[in-house]
Amino acid sequence: MNYFTSKRHSFKNFFNNNNLGIYIAAFLLMVVVITVIIIFRNAANNAHPEDSTKTAESSSSVSTSSSSMEEDTQYLADTTKYNIMINLGNYTVKIFDANDSLVRSMNCAIGSDVSEIKDYNPENILRNVWSVDAEGVWRYTVTTDSVSFHSFKYTKLNDKSSMDDDSYNQIGQESSDSGISLSIADAYWIYLNVGEGSTITIYTDRSEEKGTDEIIFVPEGMGWDPTDTDSASKWSPYEVKSVRCVAEMTIDVSEVSEETLLKKASAKDINDNSIVSYIYLDYLFLTYPKATELADIDEMGQFYVWYRVADRFGNLAEWGPVVVTVKDDSKETTTDESDTASDNESSDETKDTSVDETKDTSVDESKDPNGDTSSETTKQDETTDNSEGENTTATSDETASSDTPESNETDNSGENATTEIAETTTPTAEEETTASTDGDSE
Repeated sequence: MNYFTSKRHSFKNFFNNNNLGIYIAAFLLMVVVITVIIIFRNAANNAHPEDSTKTAESSSSVSTSSSSMEEDTQYLADTTKYNIMINLGNYTVKIFDANDSLVRSMNCAIGSDVSEIKDYNPENILRNVWSVDAEGVWRYTVTTDSVSFHSFKYTKLNDKSSMDDDSYNQIGQESSDSGISLSIADAYWIYLNVGEGSTITIYTDRSEEKGTDEIIFVPEGMGWDPTDTDSASKWSPYEVKSVRCVAEMTIDVSEVSEETLLKKASAKDINDNSIVSYIYLDYLFLTYPKATELADIDEMGQFYVWYRVADRFGNLAEWGPVVVTVKDDSKETTTDESDTASDNESSDETKDTSVDETKDTSVDESKDPNGDTSSETTKQDETTDNSEGENTTATSDETASSDTPESNETDNSGENATTEIAETTTPTAEEETTASTDGDSE
């Protein structure tokens, strides 16, 4: 009993304590601090409501990428209402505000899936900076229950330089792609401004004036939308005058790159200022049937390259085709080394053959020490024998015909002939033999 009495007494003493005011003040201060923090956080969120919207949109997007357009994205569609008029007869999109004033006119390409509709209020709108479907890759898509808006087709996700030139050049006519295809600038505007509060009407009126800017078509191999403001775009903001390059070049396979190909090229605008940075290249891979880009070239061969500069005023300067021969210095070095080795082997074989021939000649000479002298001696002996035969014949004739003067003359001539032959072809001993023969005949 005393225990509980003492406890109650202590509790009363706590409230009667002089420190009670301090405790209450501390508690109230803590409540004020928490309240201020909450107020500031709410104010910050209200100042940037688009942040949460961007987060929600990016979660539904296939993929996003940053650019000057995307960094400034602010959705106005929820607060602004527009009347969107799509004319199937002249392939235009016109935007009117609530006062029926024209806000924007756009050229477009329209797919066969788009049909007429009146005063349609779009619902279930989906927005994507990049999106992919069975047809291809798209930028700034706005999809509703009845119609879709998007850029022209791209071939690679997140690659702004991969726009399909043929897809874009359908602008102002019926498109092989579905939906409403627009330039990047116009697709981006629709992406920002068309919301559920807007009204869409699709109709056909071929007599209606377009009221749009002149269409600029994309030259082959460009790959960039002409309205894309990205700093990497190859569209020149300066009016192009010319582009020049060599007629042919040879490069090593290890140096195949756009940078290498541009080293010998030049381009100028109408004020003769250099605009080399706006040159873009187009290729025809002659000996590379599987190649679609420079990175696919990994061996010797040839290809054609065209040098082009296009400006935003619709002008195009072109140079080509330039014949590019690709060599492989590493393989040529290996071949040269092999040829050198073969030459050395051939030289060694030649040396061996010469040594063998020298040895054989030496052996033959050792077996016949007289060499060619023996053959010359044999020829001299044969000549001597013939001379002796002639001398003998001449002597016999002299003996047979010694009674007539003609025979004497013949004998004298015979003696002279015999003597001359003996002098040139026989030794002294033979001359003595001939002389003794003549004496006997006499």
